[in-house]
Amino acid sequence: MRTCKTSFIHRTWPPCWVRDHRHLTRSKHLAFGFRKEGLVKDVNFDAQTIRVTLHILAVCVWVGGQIVVGAIVPALKRVNPDAVSHVARAFGRIGWPFFGLAVFTGIWNMVSLPGTSASWNALLGIKMLLVAISGAGAWLHQSTTRVSVRGASAGLALLASLAALVMGVMLSG
Repeated sequence: MRTCKTSFIHRTWPPCWVRDHRHLTRSKHLAFGFRKEGLVKDVNFDAQTIRVTLHILAVCVWVGGQIVVGAIVPALKRVNPDAVSHVARAFGRIGWPFFGLAVFTGIWNMVSLPGTSASWNALLGIKMLLVAISGAGAWLHQSTTRVSVRGASAGLALLASLAALVMGVMLSG
């Protein structure tokens, strides 16, 4: 391990581990530290922070929106069946841009990685397939008029989204 100073403006990859906690606290750089196995890791607000935050936000809106809309549709059908299509279109206006943001930031995450193992890459490939299935299922759900296809495709989209979410957590370490 090497000792280094990482500032808000200057960032090194991989993140620097500082051996001495006192070094970090006396540093004039904007840095925060946390302990891991007796070492202190510099933490900064940088492009990686923005990229990962945007990715998590986009996934929250996409997956969480599917859960919320799926939960309110049965109640909404009982009260006002005509309102279901309005709610679905409103979610589409929010959900699809965030799905695109999740895909964009996911690609940005992939090209920002220094090196990965074969098993990590295999899991990433499965996650990408699940993301594609989620998007295709959601598109099919909103474009069909057949009730049976609509229900099956919504369920497929949600299950694929949840599985991709779990795999994303596994890939994050």
